[in-house]
Amino acid sequence: MKRDFDLVIVGGAMAGAGAAALFAANPQTAALRIALLEPKPAAAPAMGEPLDLRVSALSRASQRLLELTGAWPAVTARGACAYQRMTVWEERATPDGPGALHFDAAELGEPDLGHIVENRAVQAALLERAMAASVVLLRAGFGRLATHDEPILIGSTEIS
Repeated sequence: MKRDFDLVIVGGAMAGAGAAALFAANPQTAALRIALLEPKPAAAPAMGEPLDLRVSALSRASQRLLELTGAWPAVTARGACAYQRMTVWEERATPDGPGALHFDAAELGEPDLGHIVENRAVQAALLERAMAASVVLLRAGFGRLATHDEPILIGSTEIS
């Protein structure tokens, strides 16, 4: 099946789904025909389902991007947890050693540094917002890219 798009984003994880949702939410790019190519899109976790151990520490800037897409409420509904302090150290060192970096929201005059969130909850929320904004989800894998012709042709592998 042939389809024409202005923008095709390959990969529906946090970066790809986030890019699709942001392009769709931005008034300057909202009119683009956008497709998101993802063979196995994330599904929103069911209520009462145990939390997945794959999590990310999102910064306040990432939170603002999620708010711009409208995905933030769905992410917090799944149990985002704010963090106020963070220590980063090299694997052969210790957290209290001289090379450790310490971050504290109080030093920045902020309520927190960001939130610990479940990856699949973020992916599913972004995908939902992108599709609500008319992004077309193509459940297919990336196959090939032909750039010698106008328009550019993208081949995909259908996933059933």
